[in-house]
Amino acid sequence: MATPDQVILAQRLREACKPVEDAARASSARWSRRVPLSVRLNAPGPGRIQIVAGGVRAPQAYTFEGRADGRPIAHPVYGHGPRVRGPLDPATGRYNPPGWTWEKQTPRPFMREAIDANIDRVVEIVAKVVDDWAKEMGYR
Repeated sequence: MATPDQVILAQRLREACKPVEDAARASSARWSRRVPLSVRLNAPGPGRIQIVAGGVRAPQAYTFEGRADGRPIAHPVYGHGPRVRGPLDPATGRYNPPGWTWEKQTPRPFMREAIDANIDRVVEIVAKVVDDWAKEMGYR
């Protein structure tokens, strides 16, 4: 069970993450209907908040976001036949199922864009949390 301080912290972290969540929805809505509906705040534990997208609702969110370094992520297109282990592709170092074609998706980093656009606001809110804790502890 979460302590009252943890509940307050979770609420304040949610407040800090809300602008990023809203911006990620708006950004991904330019090119998708499913991805914006999958963007949500997740609380994996006391005092922790994550902004996540994708999953069963929109598995393509991961592929569209791309890697942190900007490289695209490959996905199968025209999958024919069972997905069994095929020959090793020396270019990628992966085993490609026979009859499957893989393409690299041009990234549309909606989550990164949302974070970059709102980072100052998030830092401001988190800094206020730290200031409030310092005042409670007797610091000026």
